[in-house]
Formats: sequence, C-alpha cells, structure tokens
Amino acid sequence: FGMAATLAWAIILKALGILGIGRIGRELARRARVVDMETWYYSHKQMSKEDGTEVGARSGLSALLLMSQSS
Repeated sequence: FGMAATLAWAIILKALGILGIGRIGRELARRARVVDMETWYYSHKQMSKEDGTEVGARSGLSALLLMSQSS
C-alpha cells in the first residue's frame, strides 16, 4: 500500500504530453484523465472534438512544448 500511495501522490497535479494520438496515445490520455492530469497531445492526424473531449486531451504542439519546458 505504501509504494502505491506514494506513486499516486507523485502523479497528482502533473501534466502529460503525448506525441501521436493513435490507439496507445488515446489510452494514455484516458488513464491520465482518471487522475485529473492536464493532457496535451500532438499528432499529424487530429482527433475530432468529440474524441478529444472523451479522452480529456487538448491539441497543440506549442502548448505541449511550453508545458515540457515548465516542468
């Protein structure tokens, strides 16, 4: 219980950047949404607005790069 609880606290209030939003990227975004992570993605193929809302991810390369620099 101790290590899992520590890992859970390490994830809270974090952000996730995903390059490529295929099957694996969408699943990562869905899992990040469960722990309320801010999620940004960049992919040559954009998700529809409905899919983006469903998985809780926002698109934008510049925002993704800015987020990675502020960590």
